[in-house]
Amino acid sequence: SKSIEWSIYFCVLNYMFNHSRKIRPAFYGDPSSLRRRFFLCGVAHAIFMPFLLFFVSLHFFMSNIYDWRSTKEYLGPREWSAIAKWKFRELNELNHLFERRMEPSYKSASAYLEMFSKPSPLAVAVGRILVFVSGSLGTLLLVFAAINDAILLHVKVGNWNLLWYAGVLGASFSIGKALLPKSNNPYYCRSRRNMMNDMSVELEKVASHTHFLPDSWRGKGWDDKTKKEFSAMFQY
Repeated sequence: SKSIEWSIYFCVLNYMFNHSRKIRPAFYGDPSSLRRRFFLCGVAHAIFMPFLLFFVSLHFFMSNIYDWRSTKEYLGPREWSAIAKWKFRELNELNHLFERRMEPSYKSASAYLEMFSKPSPLAVAVGRILVFVSGSLGTLLLVFAAINDAILLHVKVGNWNLLWYAGVLGASFSIGKALLPKSNNPYYCRSRRNMMNDMSVELEKVASHTHFLPDSWRGKGWDDKTKKEFSAMFQY
């Protein structure tokens, strides 16, 4: 995490080099000082952890509420881990150039991992039923509202008026849409595809941005081991 990364910088790197960019003799000659700095960082983390947890949770919710609504990514968008960025970054590459090079890689990396997520046929069937039924009944209620909006308020079916049913149908429609696969899902496209080859091609497309493609990944984008190693670098 960023807090651990900051702690390492503060405890180790800030005290390792002098103004001449040489290792200070006191750094490796006084291990008790390093131990003391780690202890102070641990105490600071313990004290501020409740406040940091609240702030991070609030920031995560406010930053990703639109993505939850539009893309149904309930765990938030994936990001390259700090270790992955260290591997991808080239020697003496400036930060803004690195970020510009990495920007297109997020879309390609997400597309690669989506190729492994085959939707459940049962979930797709349930989603289509919910969308069809709730959409049809919702359209009927919309027609009633266009004729006379008082119908939704005063006409009751059971113990609830039609406006309550309109809300239930809207929620059912949203749930059904969430269960349906995306339009670009490779498992539900009309043309037949060679998924194993497409996975390797998509992985190479990611590598064209990251400049990182180990020999064990070449031509094995379909392999579960490759997918696990890739997912460890591209995390929620």
